[in-house]
Amino acid sequence: MNITIVGAGNVGTQFAVHCAEKWHKVTIYGSQPEKINKELKTINENDKVIHRGTIEKATNSETEECCKIVEGLLDIKTSPLPNYLNITLTPSNPILHTHD
Repeated sequence: MNITIVGAGNVGTQFAVHCAEKWHKVTIYGSQPEKINKELKTINENDKVIHRGTIEKATNSETEECCKIVEGLLDIKTSPLPNYLNITLTPSNPILHTHD
């Protein structure tokens, strides 16, 4: 099963290690993915490893995760595209325009 976990705090990381331990493909979405080890383990108060698992990846890319969700739901290949156009709508001018 493919599992995406939003939040890489204590609860998200614990959930990730338990899912990865059961051989699920786990992706963690967190604000600082560079601080997340792919090899996760839970250690008890006696420094004994009680759970361990390997996650697929840690990311902070919302676009990438949305593509994966669509792929899983619709069974089609997707990929994020670069955003070349920034569009805003202002109350004083309801015409869409671009920014640099």
